[in-house]
Amino acid sequence: MSTPQSVYISSIALNVRQQFGNTVDHITVQTKPESFKCEDDIEISPGQEHKKVFDPAIQLSPKGRLSISMQYHSRWLGSRTLSITIKQSEVLKEARDDAHGNRIYMKVHEHIMVSMCISRGSVATPSSHDTPLPREMSNTAETPQDGPLPPSTSEILRICPRFRLLIIGNSGVGKSTLIQKVFGVKDVNVSKDSRGRADINREFIAADNGLFVLHDSVGLEAGESNSLAKVKQFIDGRRKQQHVKDKLHAVWVCLAVPYAKGRLLEAGVEEFLRDREKILGNIPIVVVLTKVDLLDGMLLQTLRNEGVEFKSVEEAQPKLEPRKSEFLERYCTQPLVQAAGRRDIPRVAVSTKSGFRLEPTISELVKTTTSEIERYLKADLAYAAAAERPSIERNAPLYIAGMAQRASIETKVDLTIALGKKRYWTNLGASFKFSEEKVKEYLLVIHQDIIQVWNFNDLEMALQSDNFKAALLETSNLGVHDILDGAAALGPVTPLVAALSGLITDLIGVSVALPIVAGVVLAKLCSEIYKSSQTIVKRFMAYITDLIYVMRILFIMAPKGSVTSRDVALAVEVYNRSAYRNRVHLEIKDFGTNLVMLPGGRDQVLERIEVLIRRYSISDEEVSHVRDQIPAAEGSL
Repeated sequence: MSTPQSVYISSIALNVRQQFGNTVDHITVQTKPESFKCEDDIEISPGQEHKKVFDPAIQLSPKGRLSISMQYHSRWLGSRTLSITIKQSEVLKEARDDAHGNRIYMKVHEHIMVSMCISRGSVATPSSHDTPLPREMSNTAETPQDGPLPPSTSEILRICPRFRLLIIGNSGVGKSTLIQKVFGVKDVNVSKDSRGRADINREFIAADNGLFVLHDSVGLEAGESNSLAKVKQFIDGRRKQQHVKDKLHAVWVCLAVPYAKGRLLEAGVEEFLRDREKILGNIPIVVVLTKVDLLDGMLLQTLRNEGVEFKSVEEAQPKLEPRKSEFLERYCTQPLVQAAGRRDIPRVAVSTKSGFRLEPTISELVKTTTSEIERYLKADLAYAAAAERPSIERNAPLYIAGMAQRASIETKVDLTIALGKKRYWTNLGASFKFSEEKVKEYLLVIHQDIIQVWNFNDLEMALQSDNFKAALLETSNLGVHDILDGAAALGPVTPLVAALSGLITDLIGVSVALPIVAGVVLAKLCSEIYKSSQTIVKRFMAYITDLIYVMRILFIMAPKGSVTSRDVALAVEVYNRSAYRNRVHLEIKDFGTNLVMLPGGRDQVLERIEVLIRRYSISDEEVSHVRDQIPAAEGSL
């Protein structure tokens, strides 16, 4: 019989939810029967978080329990006390791995959420509450070996936990709004120097999206030679960094569109663009032309003055676009080409104002940036030297960029498929040989990789929960009553955009919830897959496609990236009621798995999964249309 082990707690974070309405002003943490005790006078307002790191870590014995007592001030009742007791057995049973490979236990009591990082010993380990310390990967093959299956995303995060971006531009050019839209964050509070200007050396890491780190620089105006020197010095320092996590992964130069036909480039910007190859080396650069909505507004007014009638911006697009293209070519592209010496300098014109095709322009910036990162990685001499290393390691900056962004659904889908094809999806054709335990391991690691790519701000850890996994296992059951025989029986279906917007609208006010299951129930569902008369490979195919469809629905519903348990339950319900679930399942059910490998060494299962994912896809531009049609994409869900 194994000896019961102690649990070591290296950090605790308390989050006071907005609905609480009270301010916590004192906290006491103690263990029983151990004698550990600490007290803090603090102030946690609704929506804020308090973090405490313990070094050495707190020891919680096998029969011990942790007591957290909080004093808070109620507007109506005065000073009150709230106590939370956590047993060691609860921590062992319910702790889960987070995106950085840390063991995290979470508990919600009334309107207080407690999250604890579990250490392997008395020495505190880095947690998701702090900056994680990446671990370099060993030179291993991409095919998983015997033993625990490491999520591909965890390996990416160990090598490069954050996408590091430098953004250059004058105050008022729209940098903060741009970051908010691309990365789905609420606030962008960059550090300032003693003169109140952006400090390029300071890191900004958002509380609601920890997968990117931002460096902000002032613009390179005429007469500000010191600004250009600081930018050059900063970039040079980052280029010399040894580890990929510390290097700069991309640079955005933000320039406001000169809608009044003024000058686009200052002397400092011209010099930077002219010498960019010398300054940047293998760091990708994208010129971001901001405030294109002001140009749209000017051109729309010009159309009205000319007597052109239209009821909406969309109706005016056929006449608006040619004029906008002509203006951007003359006043933006030509000056950029003249300064850079080449016409192919990457550039994207973006709008950050709703009503002016916001999502498509922001998603175009994401796709241009990731495309440039990929191009530079392949051209880098170090990339060729690293050819013997796993491609997950070589392409970590590209992957983390796709994970961090929350603007392009197409990029999310592409990255999900790319990572699946690199490792775990490639073995599914042989899953009939898996042991029962291996079936469960593969399901869990595939699940973890997919949800980490989509990078939702999931404070309740609903996507990690056994409840969600059980709901998906039930959904992916190909024997349910609503799977019809024969494709013709399904008939035509409503276009995907209209179908999703209609279903989400219909279900927003409906009471939905994930099934409540224990770990033993989840194990039982995995066991049923193993023993099922259906082939195991088909259940894997259904689970992957179902999960990615649910991720798409959540992406549409949560433009800022934050989701709750109810949002997750609603997304599952929307998918279960959609005709597309039946169509996908019918194709999987009729799929012949007797020929695993196709001519030329092609993987039949892998190809079919990708076909099913892409067949009923939704574009970045269509996402904005669906969001426009549903009552509240986020906040009321």
